[in-house]
Parts: sequence; C-alpha cells; structure tokens
Amino acid sequence: MLPHYVWSDFRDVTDELKRSGFPVQLEWFARIFEFRFPACGTLELDNIFLEVRHALEPCMSWEKKPARAARCVRDSSLEPVQVKIRG
Repeated sequence: MLPHYVWSDFRDVTDELKRSGFPVQLEWFARIFEFRFPACGTLELDNIFLEVRHALEPCMSWEKKPARAARCVRDSSLEPVQVKIRG
C-alpha cells in the first residue's frame, strides 16, 4: 500500500462524508498518516524534491486445504518504501 494512493483514497472518502453532511476534515487524520507511513528522509535540490516514505504490504491470507488451513504472511525481511519525486 503506497502512501500516496492511501492518502488520495482517504481524501475521497472524507470528501464524500462532507458532501453527506458530516463535518469531517482530512487534516484530522494527518498525524495517523504520519504514524503509519513515516518519512525515511527528504531531499530538495535544484527545485527537485525527493521523499522516501515507509509503505505497507498487506499480505496476510488464509489458504483452505482439506483438513487444515495455512496462513501466509509476508517476508519480514522486506521493508516496502515509496519513493516520490517532484520537479
């Protein structure tokens, strides 16, 4: 789950809630977003902005097999990140 798309989807949800009459502000959730997707580092050089941020990998599932079940989990040695460049 890349932070850019999670935040974009969350913005869509809060916009829909506002249109439905709920006084929800996207900024209320910024601290939760920062907690879930912390920035590893940023760099700005010659009007180019680079940001590296932790991402999430929701990779748990159950496989049903006759007389048993297996739970698959992601390889904990991998740390997914998002690299975002502007400019």
